[in-house]
Amino acid sequence: MKTIYKNGAVYTGKLPLVEAFAVEDGKFVFAGSSAEADALAAAGDKVVDLGGKFVCSGFNDSHMHLLNYGSSLLKAQLAAHTESLEDMLACLDTFQKEHPRKDGAWLMGRGWNQDYFTDVDRMPNRYDLDRVSTEVPICATRACGHCLVVNSKALELLGVTADTPQPEGGEIGMENGEPDGRFFDNAMEPVYDSIPVPSKEEIKDMIRSACKALNSYGVTSSQSDDYCVYRAVPWQTVNEAYKELEESGELTVRVYEQSNFTDLESLKGFVEAGNVTGIGTDRFKIGPLKFLTGTVWKPGNNIFGILPMIVGSICVTGLAILMGVPVAILTSVFLSRYCPKKFYGICKSGINLMAGIPSIVYGLFGMLFFVTALHWGMSLLAGACTLVIMVLPLIMRTAEEALKAVPDSYREASFGLGAGKLRTIFTIVLPSAVPGILAGIILAIGRIIGETAALLYTSGTVAQVPNLMGSGRTLALHMYVLSSEGLHMNQASATAVVILLFVLLINGLSGMVAKRIAKG
Repeated sequence: MKTIYKNGAVYTGKLPLVEAFAVEDGKFVFAGSSAEADALAAAGDKVVDLGGKFVCSGFNDSHMHLLNYGSSLLKAQLAAHTESLEDMLACLDTFQKEHPRKDGAWLMGRGWNQDYFTDVDRMPNRYDLDRVSTEVPICATRACGHCLVVNSKALELLGVTADTPQPEGGEIGMENGEPDGRFFDNAMEPVYDSIPVPSKEEIKDMIRSACKALNSYGVTSSQSDDYCVYRAVPWQTVNEAYKELEESGELTVRVYEQSNFTDLESLKGFVEAGNVTGIGTDRFKIGPLKFLTGTVWKPGNNIFGILPMIVGSICVTGLAILMGVPVAILTSVFLSRYCPKKFYGICKSGINLMAGIPSIVYGLFGMLFFVTALHWGMSLLAGACTLVIMVLPLIMRTAEEALKAVPDSYREASFGLGAGKLRTIFTIVLPSAVPGILAGIILAIGRIIGETAALLYTSGTVAQVPNLMGSGRTLALHMYVLSSEGLHMNQASATAVVILLFVLLINGLSGMVAKRIAKG
């Protein structure tokens, strides 16, 4: 039996719009005019008059955390109530009354921002949340996700006192020698770990809420990542929740599950259970298995995503080479063909001196000039510019020798044909010297990939996917940090293997490029 929709304005992916379409067994079987739809109708078919309404296919969210989104919808939405501290507290109080807590359940909220408070000029603290409840543990996360505040009941459950040591990479807020309920960055993790683990039915409620909200925006499919939302909830429970909702007809969003695992044993168990990419149904299907490309590095939670460091290495290397190679080649051309003899010795001495400067000195210079004087801060750009200065002597010396190695007969033949000096250099000499220049570039890339000291002071050590003006780690710097900490030596060794593969890949690609250039 078909369902026929007619008298509408239907977008099929291309213009012009059509008037009607038909659906059978959950699939579109026809799109065309209303007259054609009438002719298609058979006994028992359902006909729906669209009344001129616009119809298009559902939208797809290409990357989201559907379960996490559903979880947030079951919390107090503080972002709409952050004009004042009193407004924030009133929102939490109202939410608590409208959604009674089960025994042991926390009252959760997110979205406050003290910068918008008009009644006080400070962050909320434990005593503010105590006005909402002293019996129910409360946790309210700031809009940025890097800070949260809890009430006294939550502090009691957490066991946080004035004697609790400050965690690495985070901070427990203190006032007058006592914890004030504020937790920053890594200090937030013990708080989240103390919140009761949701049951399968609660997870199903979260998925239902997310599906309803997504459908209201026209979203009918998504690529989701749900296995790491609750670390204490096994992936089997998440899969069962999705399948039960599908069987009951409540899974109104098609889910392509990107299976992210933080340890090899979990990934092996997942695969051994028969879960591979493409397995599933039309409503819930297993997508890519994510391990190496995890984007989160939280070793305290056994999450070891290395993708930010891979991206950092590629970006720093690419940016440094992009800026440094043209400068080095043009300087080499000047030294080999244009530089007066009385200045040549001075220039060569300067280049040799730059080549002998330790990398840590370059790092200190980069910190003083790029980071501090230019106000770039610890950033990808500051690190790349520092590396440019550091590898220039290496590329310049190699390029100069390659230019000098080109036979004089090449230039003489070019001059004999009427070409000028500049044209001869750029059309005859430089192309002939490319293999030698490329060797210098490969050496420079190798030094950049293995550099730590210069980047330690300029790009920083934040384990995140970097942007141009943001801090980030390279693979070498990541391995150095892990080795110096001495806490995650297995991960440090694995990083060394990735660096080795990275270098081999670059050398292989460089060899292919050199062969293509040599063949002309």
